[in-house]
Amino acid sequence: MSTVAMRLKAARAKSALTQNDVANRTGINRATLANWETGRTEPDLNSLKVLAELYKVSSDYILGNTDIPDPIRQNTVDPDEPTPAELEKVLKEANIMFDGAPLDEDDKNDVIEFIKVALRQIKKRKRERGEATD
Repeated sequence: MSTVAMRLKAARAKSALTQNDVANRTGINRATLANWETGRTEPDLNSLKVLAELYKVSSDYILGNTDIPDPIRQNTVDPDEPTPAELEKVLKEANIMFDGAPLDEDDKNDVIEFIKVALRQIKKRKRERGEATD
């Protein structure tokens, strides 16, 4: 089975859609979808674009040019997620205690730097595994 066929089938399954659901939403014949998913034929560019939008993946992902399903959506920032600057502000203003004693400004800065290093390492590992890094 071709990469295109496997990825079309997997993307549809991940979207929790049947071939009939896709046919109804896109106007693409169900038998045509089946042929694409089994590798008998391949979609034209317009159909590929329609399916990529429906499945919320990039056409490059379906074509096998990348292993990242949707790099644009992957890098989208959650508006409810605090920014690094907001986290830093909270940490600096918080009355953080260690072993019963409050941390001074230098200690708080060390904690902030430690967290930044840890987050960079986590993002690097996720990139290496092809996972979303937010």
